[in-house]
Amino acid sequence: MIRMRQPLRVALVGIDGSGKSTVARQLCDPDLAVIHTIHPDETVDGPFHELSEHLQVLSTAADRLRSPQLKIAAFYLLLQTFAPTERFFTQTFAPHTILSDRHPLIDAMVYLPLYHRRAACTAGQPLDWTGELEPETRRAILTWAHHIGCTQDLWALGHQLLTLHTTNRDKLLIMLCGLFHTSLPDVVIHLDLEVDEALHRVTERGRSAELHETAAQLSSVRDEYEAVLHWLDTRPNQMSLHRIDCGAGRSVDDVAAEITNRLGARVLSAVA
Repeated sequence: MIRMRQPLRVALVGIDGSGKSTVARQLCDPDLAVIHTIHPDETVDGPFHELSEHLQVLSTAADRLRSPQLKIAAFYLLLQTFAPTERFFTQTFAPHTILSDRHPLIDAMVYLPLYHRRAACTAGQPLDWTGELEPETRRAILTWAHHIGCTQDLWALGHQLLTLHTTNRDKLLIMLCGLFHTSLPDVVIHLDLEVDEALHRVTERGRSAELHETAAQLSSVRDEYEAVLHWLDTRPNQMSLHRIDCGAGRSVDDVAAEITNRLGARVLSAVA
């Protein structure tokens, strides 16, 4: 019986503006697959492009409505594409390395407390979001929700997910592994950036800011990454953690080259 080679799984994590997506696109190797976890439409040769576009519309509507519950529901539905995408690349291309921009387990542990605190500051009344979306987008999203076995009441879904933050991290990690049908990556690369510079980069993108893209919220996200990654690093597991400073005038090529060096030239190579 021939066994399929299991790829090395690497995750790039860090606050918005730290350059995860940009750096991921700079890494090039015929034996490397890149997954954009919350933007599946940017994953070259990957599935879920059309669904991703519909879910991005939902996420934008959540920002416009300033609804933490709807935002975390959109986040959850996007993260649910990760495991099938990872399997798709493993089975179709058998790459040596799968590198993801974000990771469902780590990012869920970071953002759940943040959005729970935001929800606690709102009235918390159920929100009728259906009128915010075109019928085709609404159908696609509800079909995906039904396919993965969750409620089609997305506000209620977000409300339920936000209650998970009260669980201790060990139990939360077990629950998240079950929810997302995946496990921790082999290597985590934390792209660290000061909040002021991150906010400047986010502002320069020229799009509407997400609910958490303020100085105070990005500072909280950065603190959560530090806490979650420190906790993961002290647990008895095989995960390797690397922190890379991506500020102080460092170019994308500089950061990509350091990632290449950390992982080994035989695994990744940076685009010149």
